[in-house]
Amino acid sequence: MKKLSLIFFCIAAVTVYTSCQKNVEPNLPLSPGDSATIMGFKDSTQLIKSIHQVYYDSAGTFQDSLTAYLFYDTLNRKITIRSGAPVITQEYSYNSAGLLVHFKSNDPQAVASIDYTYDALNILKTASVNDGPAGNSYVYSINKTVLPSGNYQLSWLDTDPGVLPDSNYYFANFDSKGKLLSYYDLDISDSII
Repeated sequence: MKKLSLIFFCIAAVTVYTSCQKNVEPNLPLSPGDSATIMGFKDSTQLIKSIHQVYYDSAGTFQDSLTAYLFYDTLNRKITIRSGAPVITQEYSYNSAGLLVHFKSNDPQAVASIDYTYDALNILKTASVNDGPAGNSYVYSINKTVLPSGNYQLSWLDTDPGVLPDSNYYFANFDSKGKLLSYYDLDISDSII
């Protein structure tokens, strides 16, 4: 009889306990990657958690799909994107001004890492590339030219040892606030409105 009473007591306790619980997420302590704000958002549900890409051929036939997952670490100012199988990881690191200063990837078919430096006005000055697959390291020196309108232009020569430099000179035009207006090289031009 004691066993039966104990079983009924447990069932009653569980029933009462679960019926009194609200459907809310538990109040867990912050992990090292969490913060009160993430990229300026107080509510992390406003941030992109994943991106699903679907690929079609020119006839509109489904070819493949991929989901990329985004992870935010505000204490270290990093965004990590993971996708594929085997998993490809791309990590973007930012300085206190919110500017990209380091990129790295474990993709065996892509650039392994890039380090960026900026001038006193937070305008890109250099990009140091470590090309993992080819084993090359090289630096893009970016030249800034202030235009009469107050806008400015950045230009650089492609110094990748695997590319002919005489055909890869790039220009990017910005307004005075840093918004990209147009981008072109000797072969391609593109305007952004």
